Amino acid sequence: MKMSSLQILAIAAPTAGAAVFEVGLMLWGGKPITWPEVLGRVAVMAVASVAFSAVMFSLIERMNAAIRSERKRLEAMFESSSEAVLLVNHELEITALNPAAEAMLGYPARPGELKLCHLCVPPEGSSCRDGCPLDLSRPRPFFESVVRHKGGGLLPVAVSTSALPPGEDGQAESMLTLVDISRHREKEHARLSRLLTQKTMEAQEEERRRLARELHDGVAQELYGLKLAARMGTPVEDKISEIMDGVGRLAKSLWPPVLEKLGLVQALRAHLDSLGQADLVLEARESFPRLPMAVEATLYRIAQEAVGNALRHGSPARLKVRLTESADEVRMEIEDDGRGFDPASLTVEGLGLVGMRERAEGLGGALAVHSEPGCGTLVIVLVPREVKAHV
Repeated sequence: MKMSSLQILAIAAPTAGAAVFEVGLMLWGGKPITWPEVLGRVAVMAVASVAFSAVMFSLIERMNAAIRSERKRLEAMFESSSEAVLLVNHELEITALNPAAEAMLGYPARPGELKLCHLCVPPEGSSCRDGCPLDLSRPRPFFESVVRHKGGGLLPVAVSTSALPPGEDGQAESMLTLVDISRHREKEHARLSRLLTQKTMEAQEEERRRLARELHDGVAQELYGLKLAARMGTPVEDKISEIMDGVGRLAKSLWPPVLEKLGLVQALRAHLDSLGQADLVLEARESFPRLPMAVEATLYRIAQEAVGNALRHGSPARLKVRLTESADEVRMEIEDDGRGFDPASLTVEGLGLVGMRERAEGLGGALAVHSEPGCGTLVIVLVPREVKAHV
């Protein structure tokens, strides 16, 4: 059996030490010792070193073999897993993807300089470490999020994270497992869509009844009073102004004219101002471009619903609507510092959230909600600047 240099050193070092000790003892120890005795003792030490080294290196080789076997087994599991698995280092760089992750995300197995936040949809202006929804700073066995494909598409996923022991470089790594839940979402959306359609029809009928009452009890009665006043020769100019104001309020409740005339930013600002709370803030540049009416109307209705939900259920001290755009998409965030909630505790999403998600996905976009009890809520909406042809 061929010995390694480490094995030779493990035998030679104690043998040489024993030889030096015995020779020194013979020359300066004061007790007569013959060379045969010295050589015998050195030989005994050499045999003991050989035996000890053989046992130790046999144990080490068995341990190394077990480690290699376990490593191969884990590598085989990593490669053959039907779920997308990513390895992430302490700098939040993705170091490896298995074949399922390659197919899901479009990146190669060794992606190079790929950050985790290249995949996720973090809050606007946040750093990768601070704002990434796929945050690894605390263990979370299961949660839902949205990841971005290399081609730019958005994919809803279920995520689980786990910490790995330090590698050969001494740095700890984390493992992310992603499960595509788009099909599950499609089925759930189909079910909720039927429920939403039913609720929408009920809401439309209720709105028609409300408008009928408004017209009958308000405008019709005012017109009848105007008719009587005209017969009696009473001045009717003030009455006509009141009726016109009432009709204007009724029309604005159906469709905000400022949205059509001045665009999304001014419509959102007017809506927040109408709520009469000084802690409602809109962040958007004044030169924000006009968008297709379907896009502006969708974002406006989502903002109405999200702001209303926050004020009704979250009791925030401050709420901010942030609107930004790029060459291809528009991004809207509604963030509040209210009570928040645990998304994992929701068994069925509220119809308000379903409606917002349906509106965003109807334009080919996506909507994500991030919240924790006591930490407020963040709603992120991404929609394309142009309406898709199939919409």
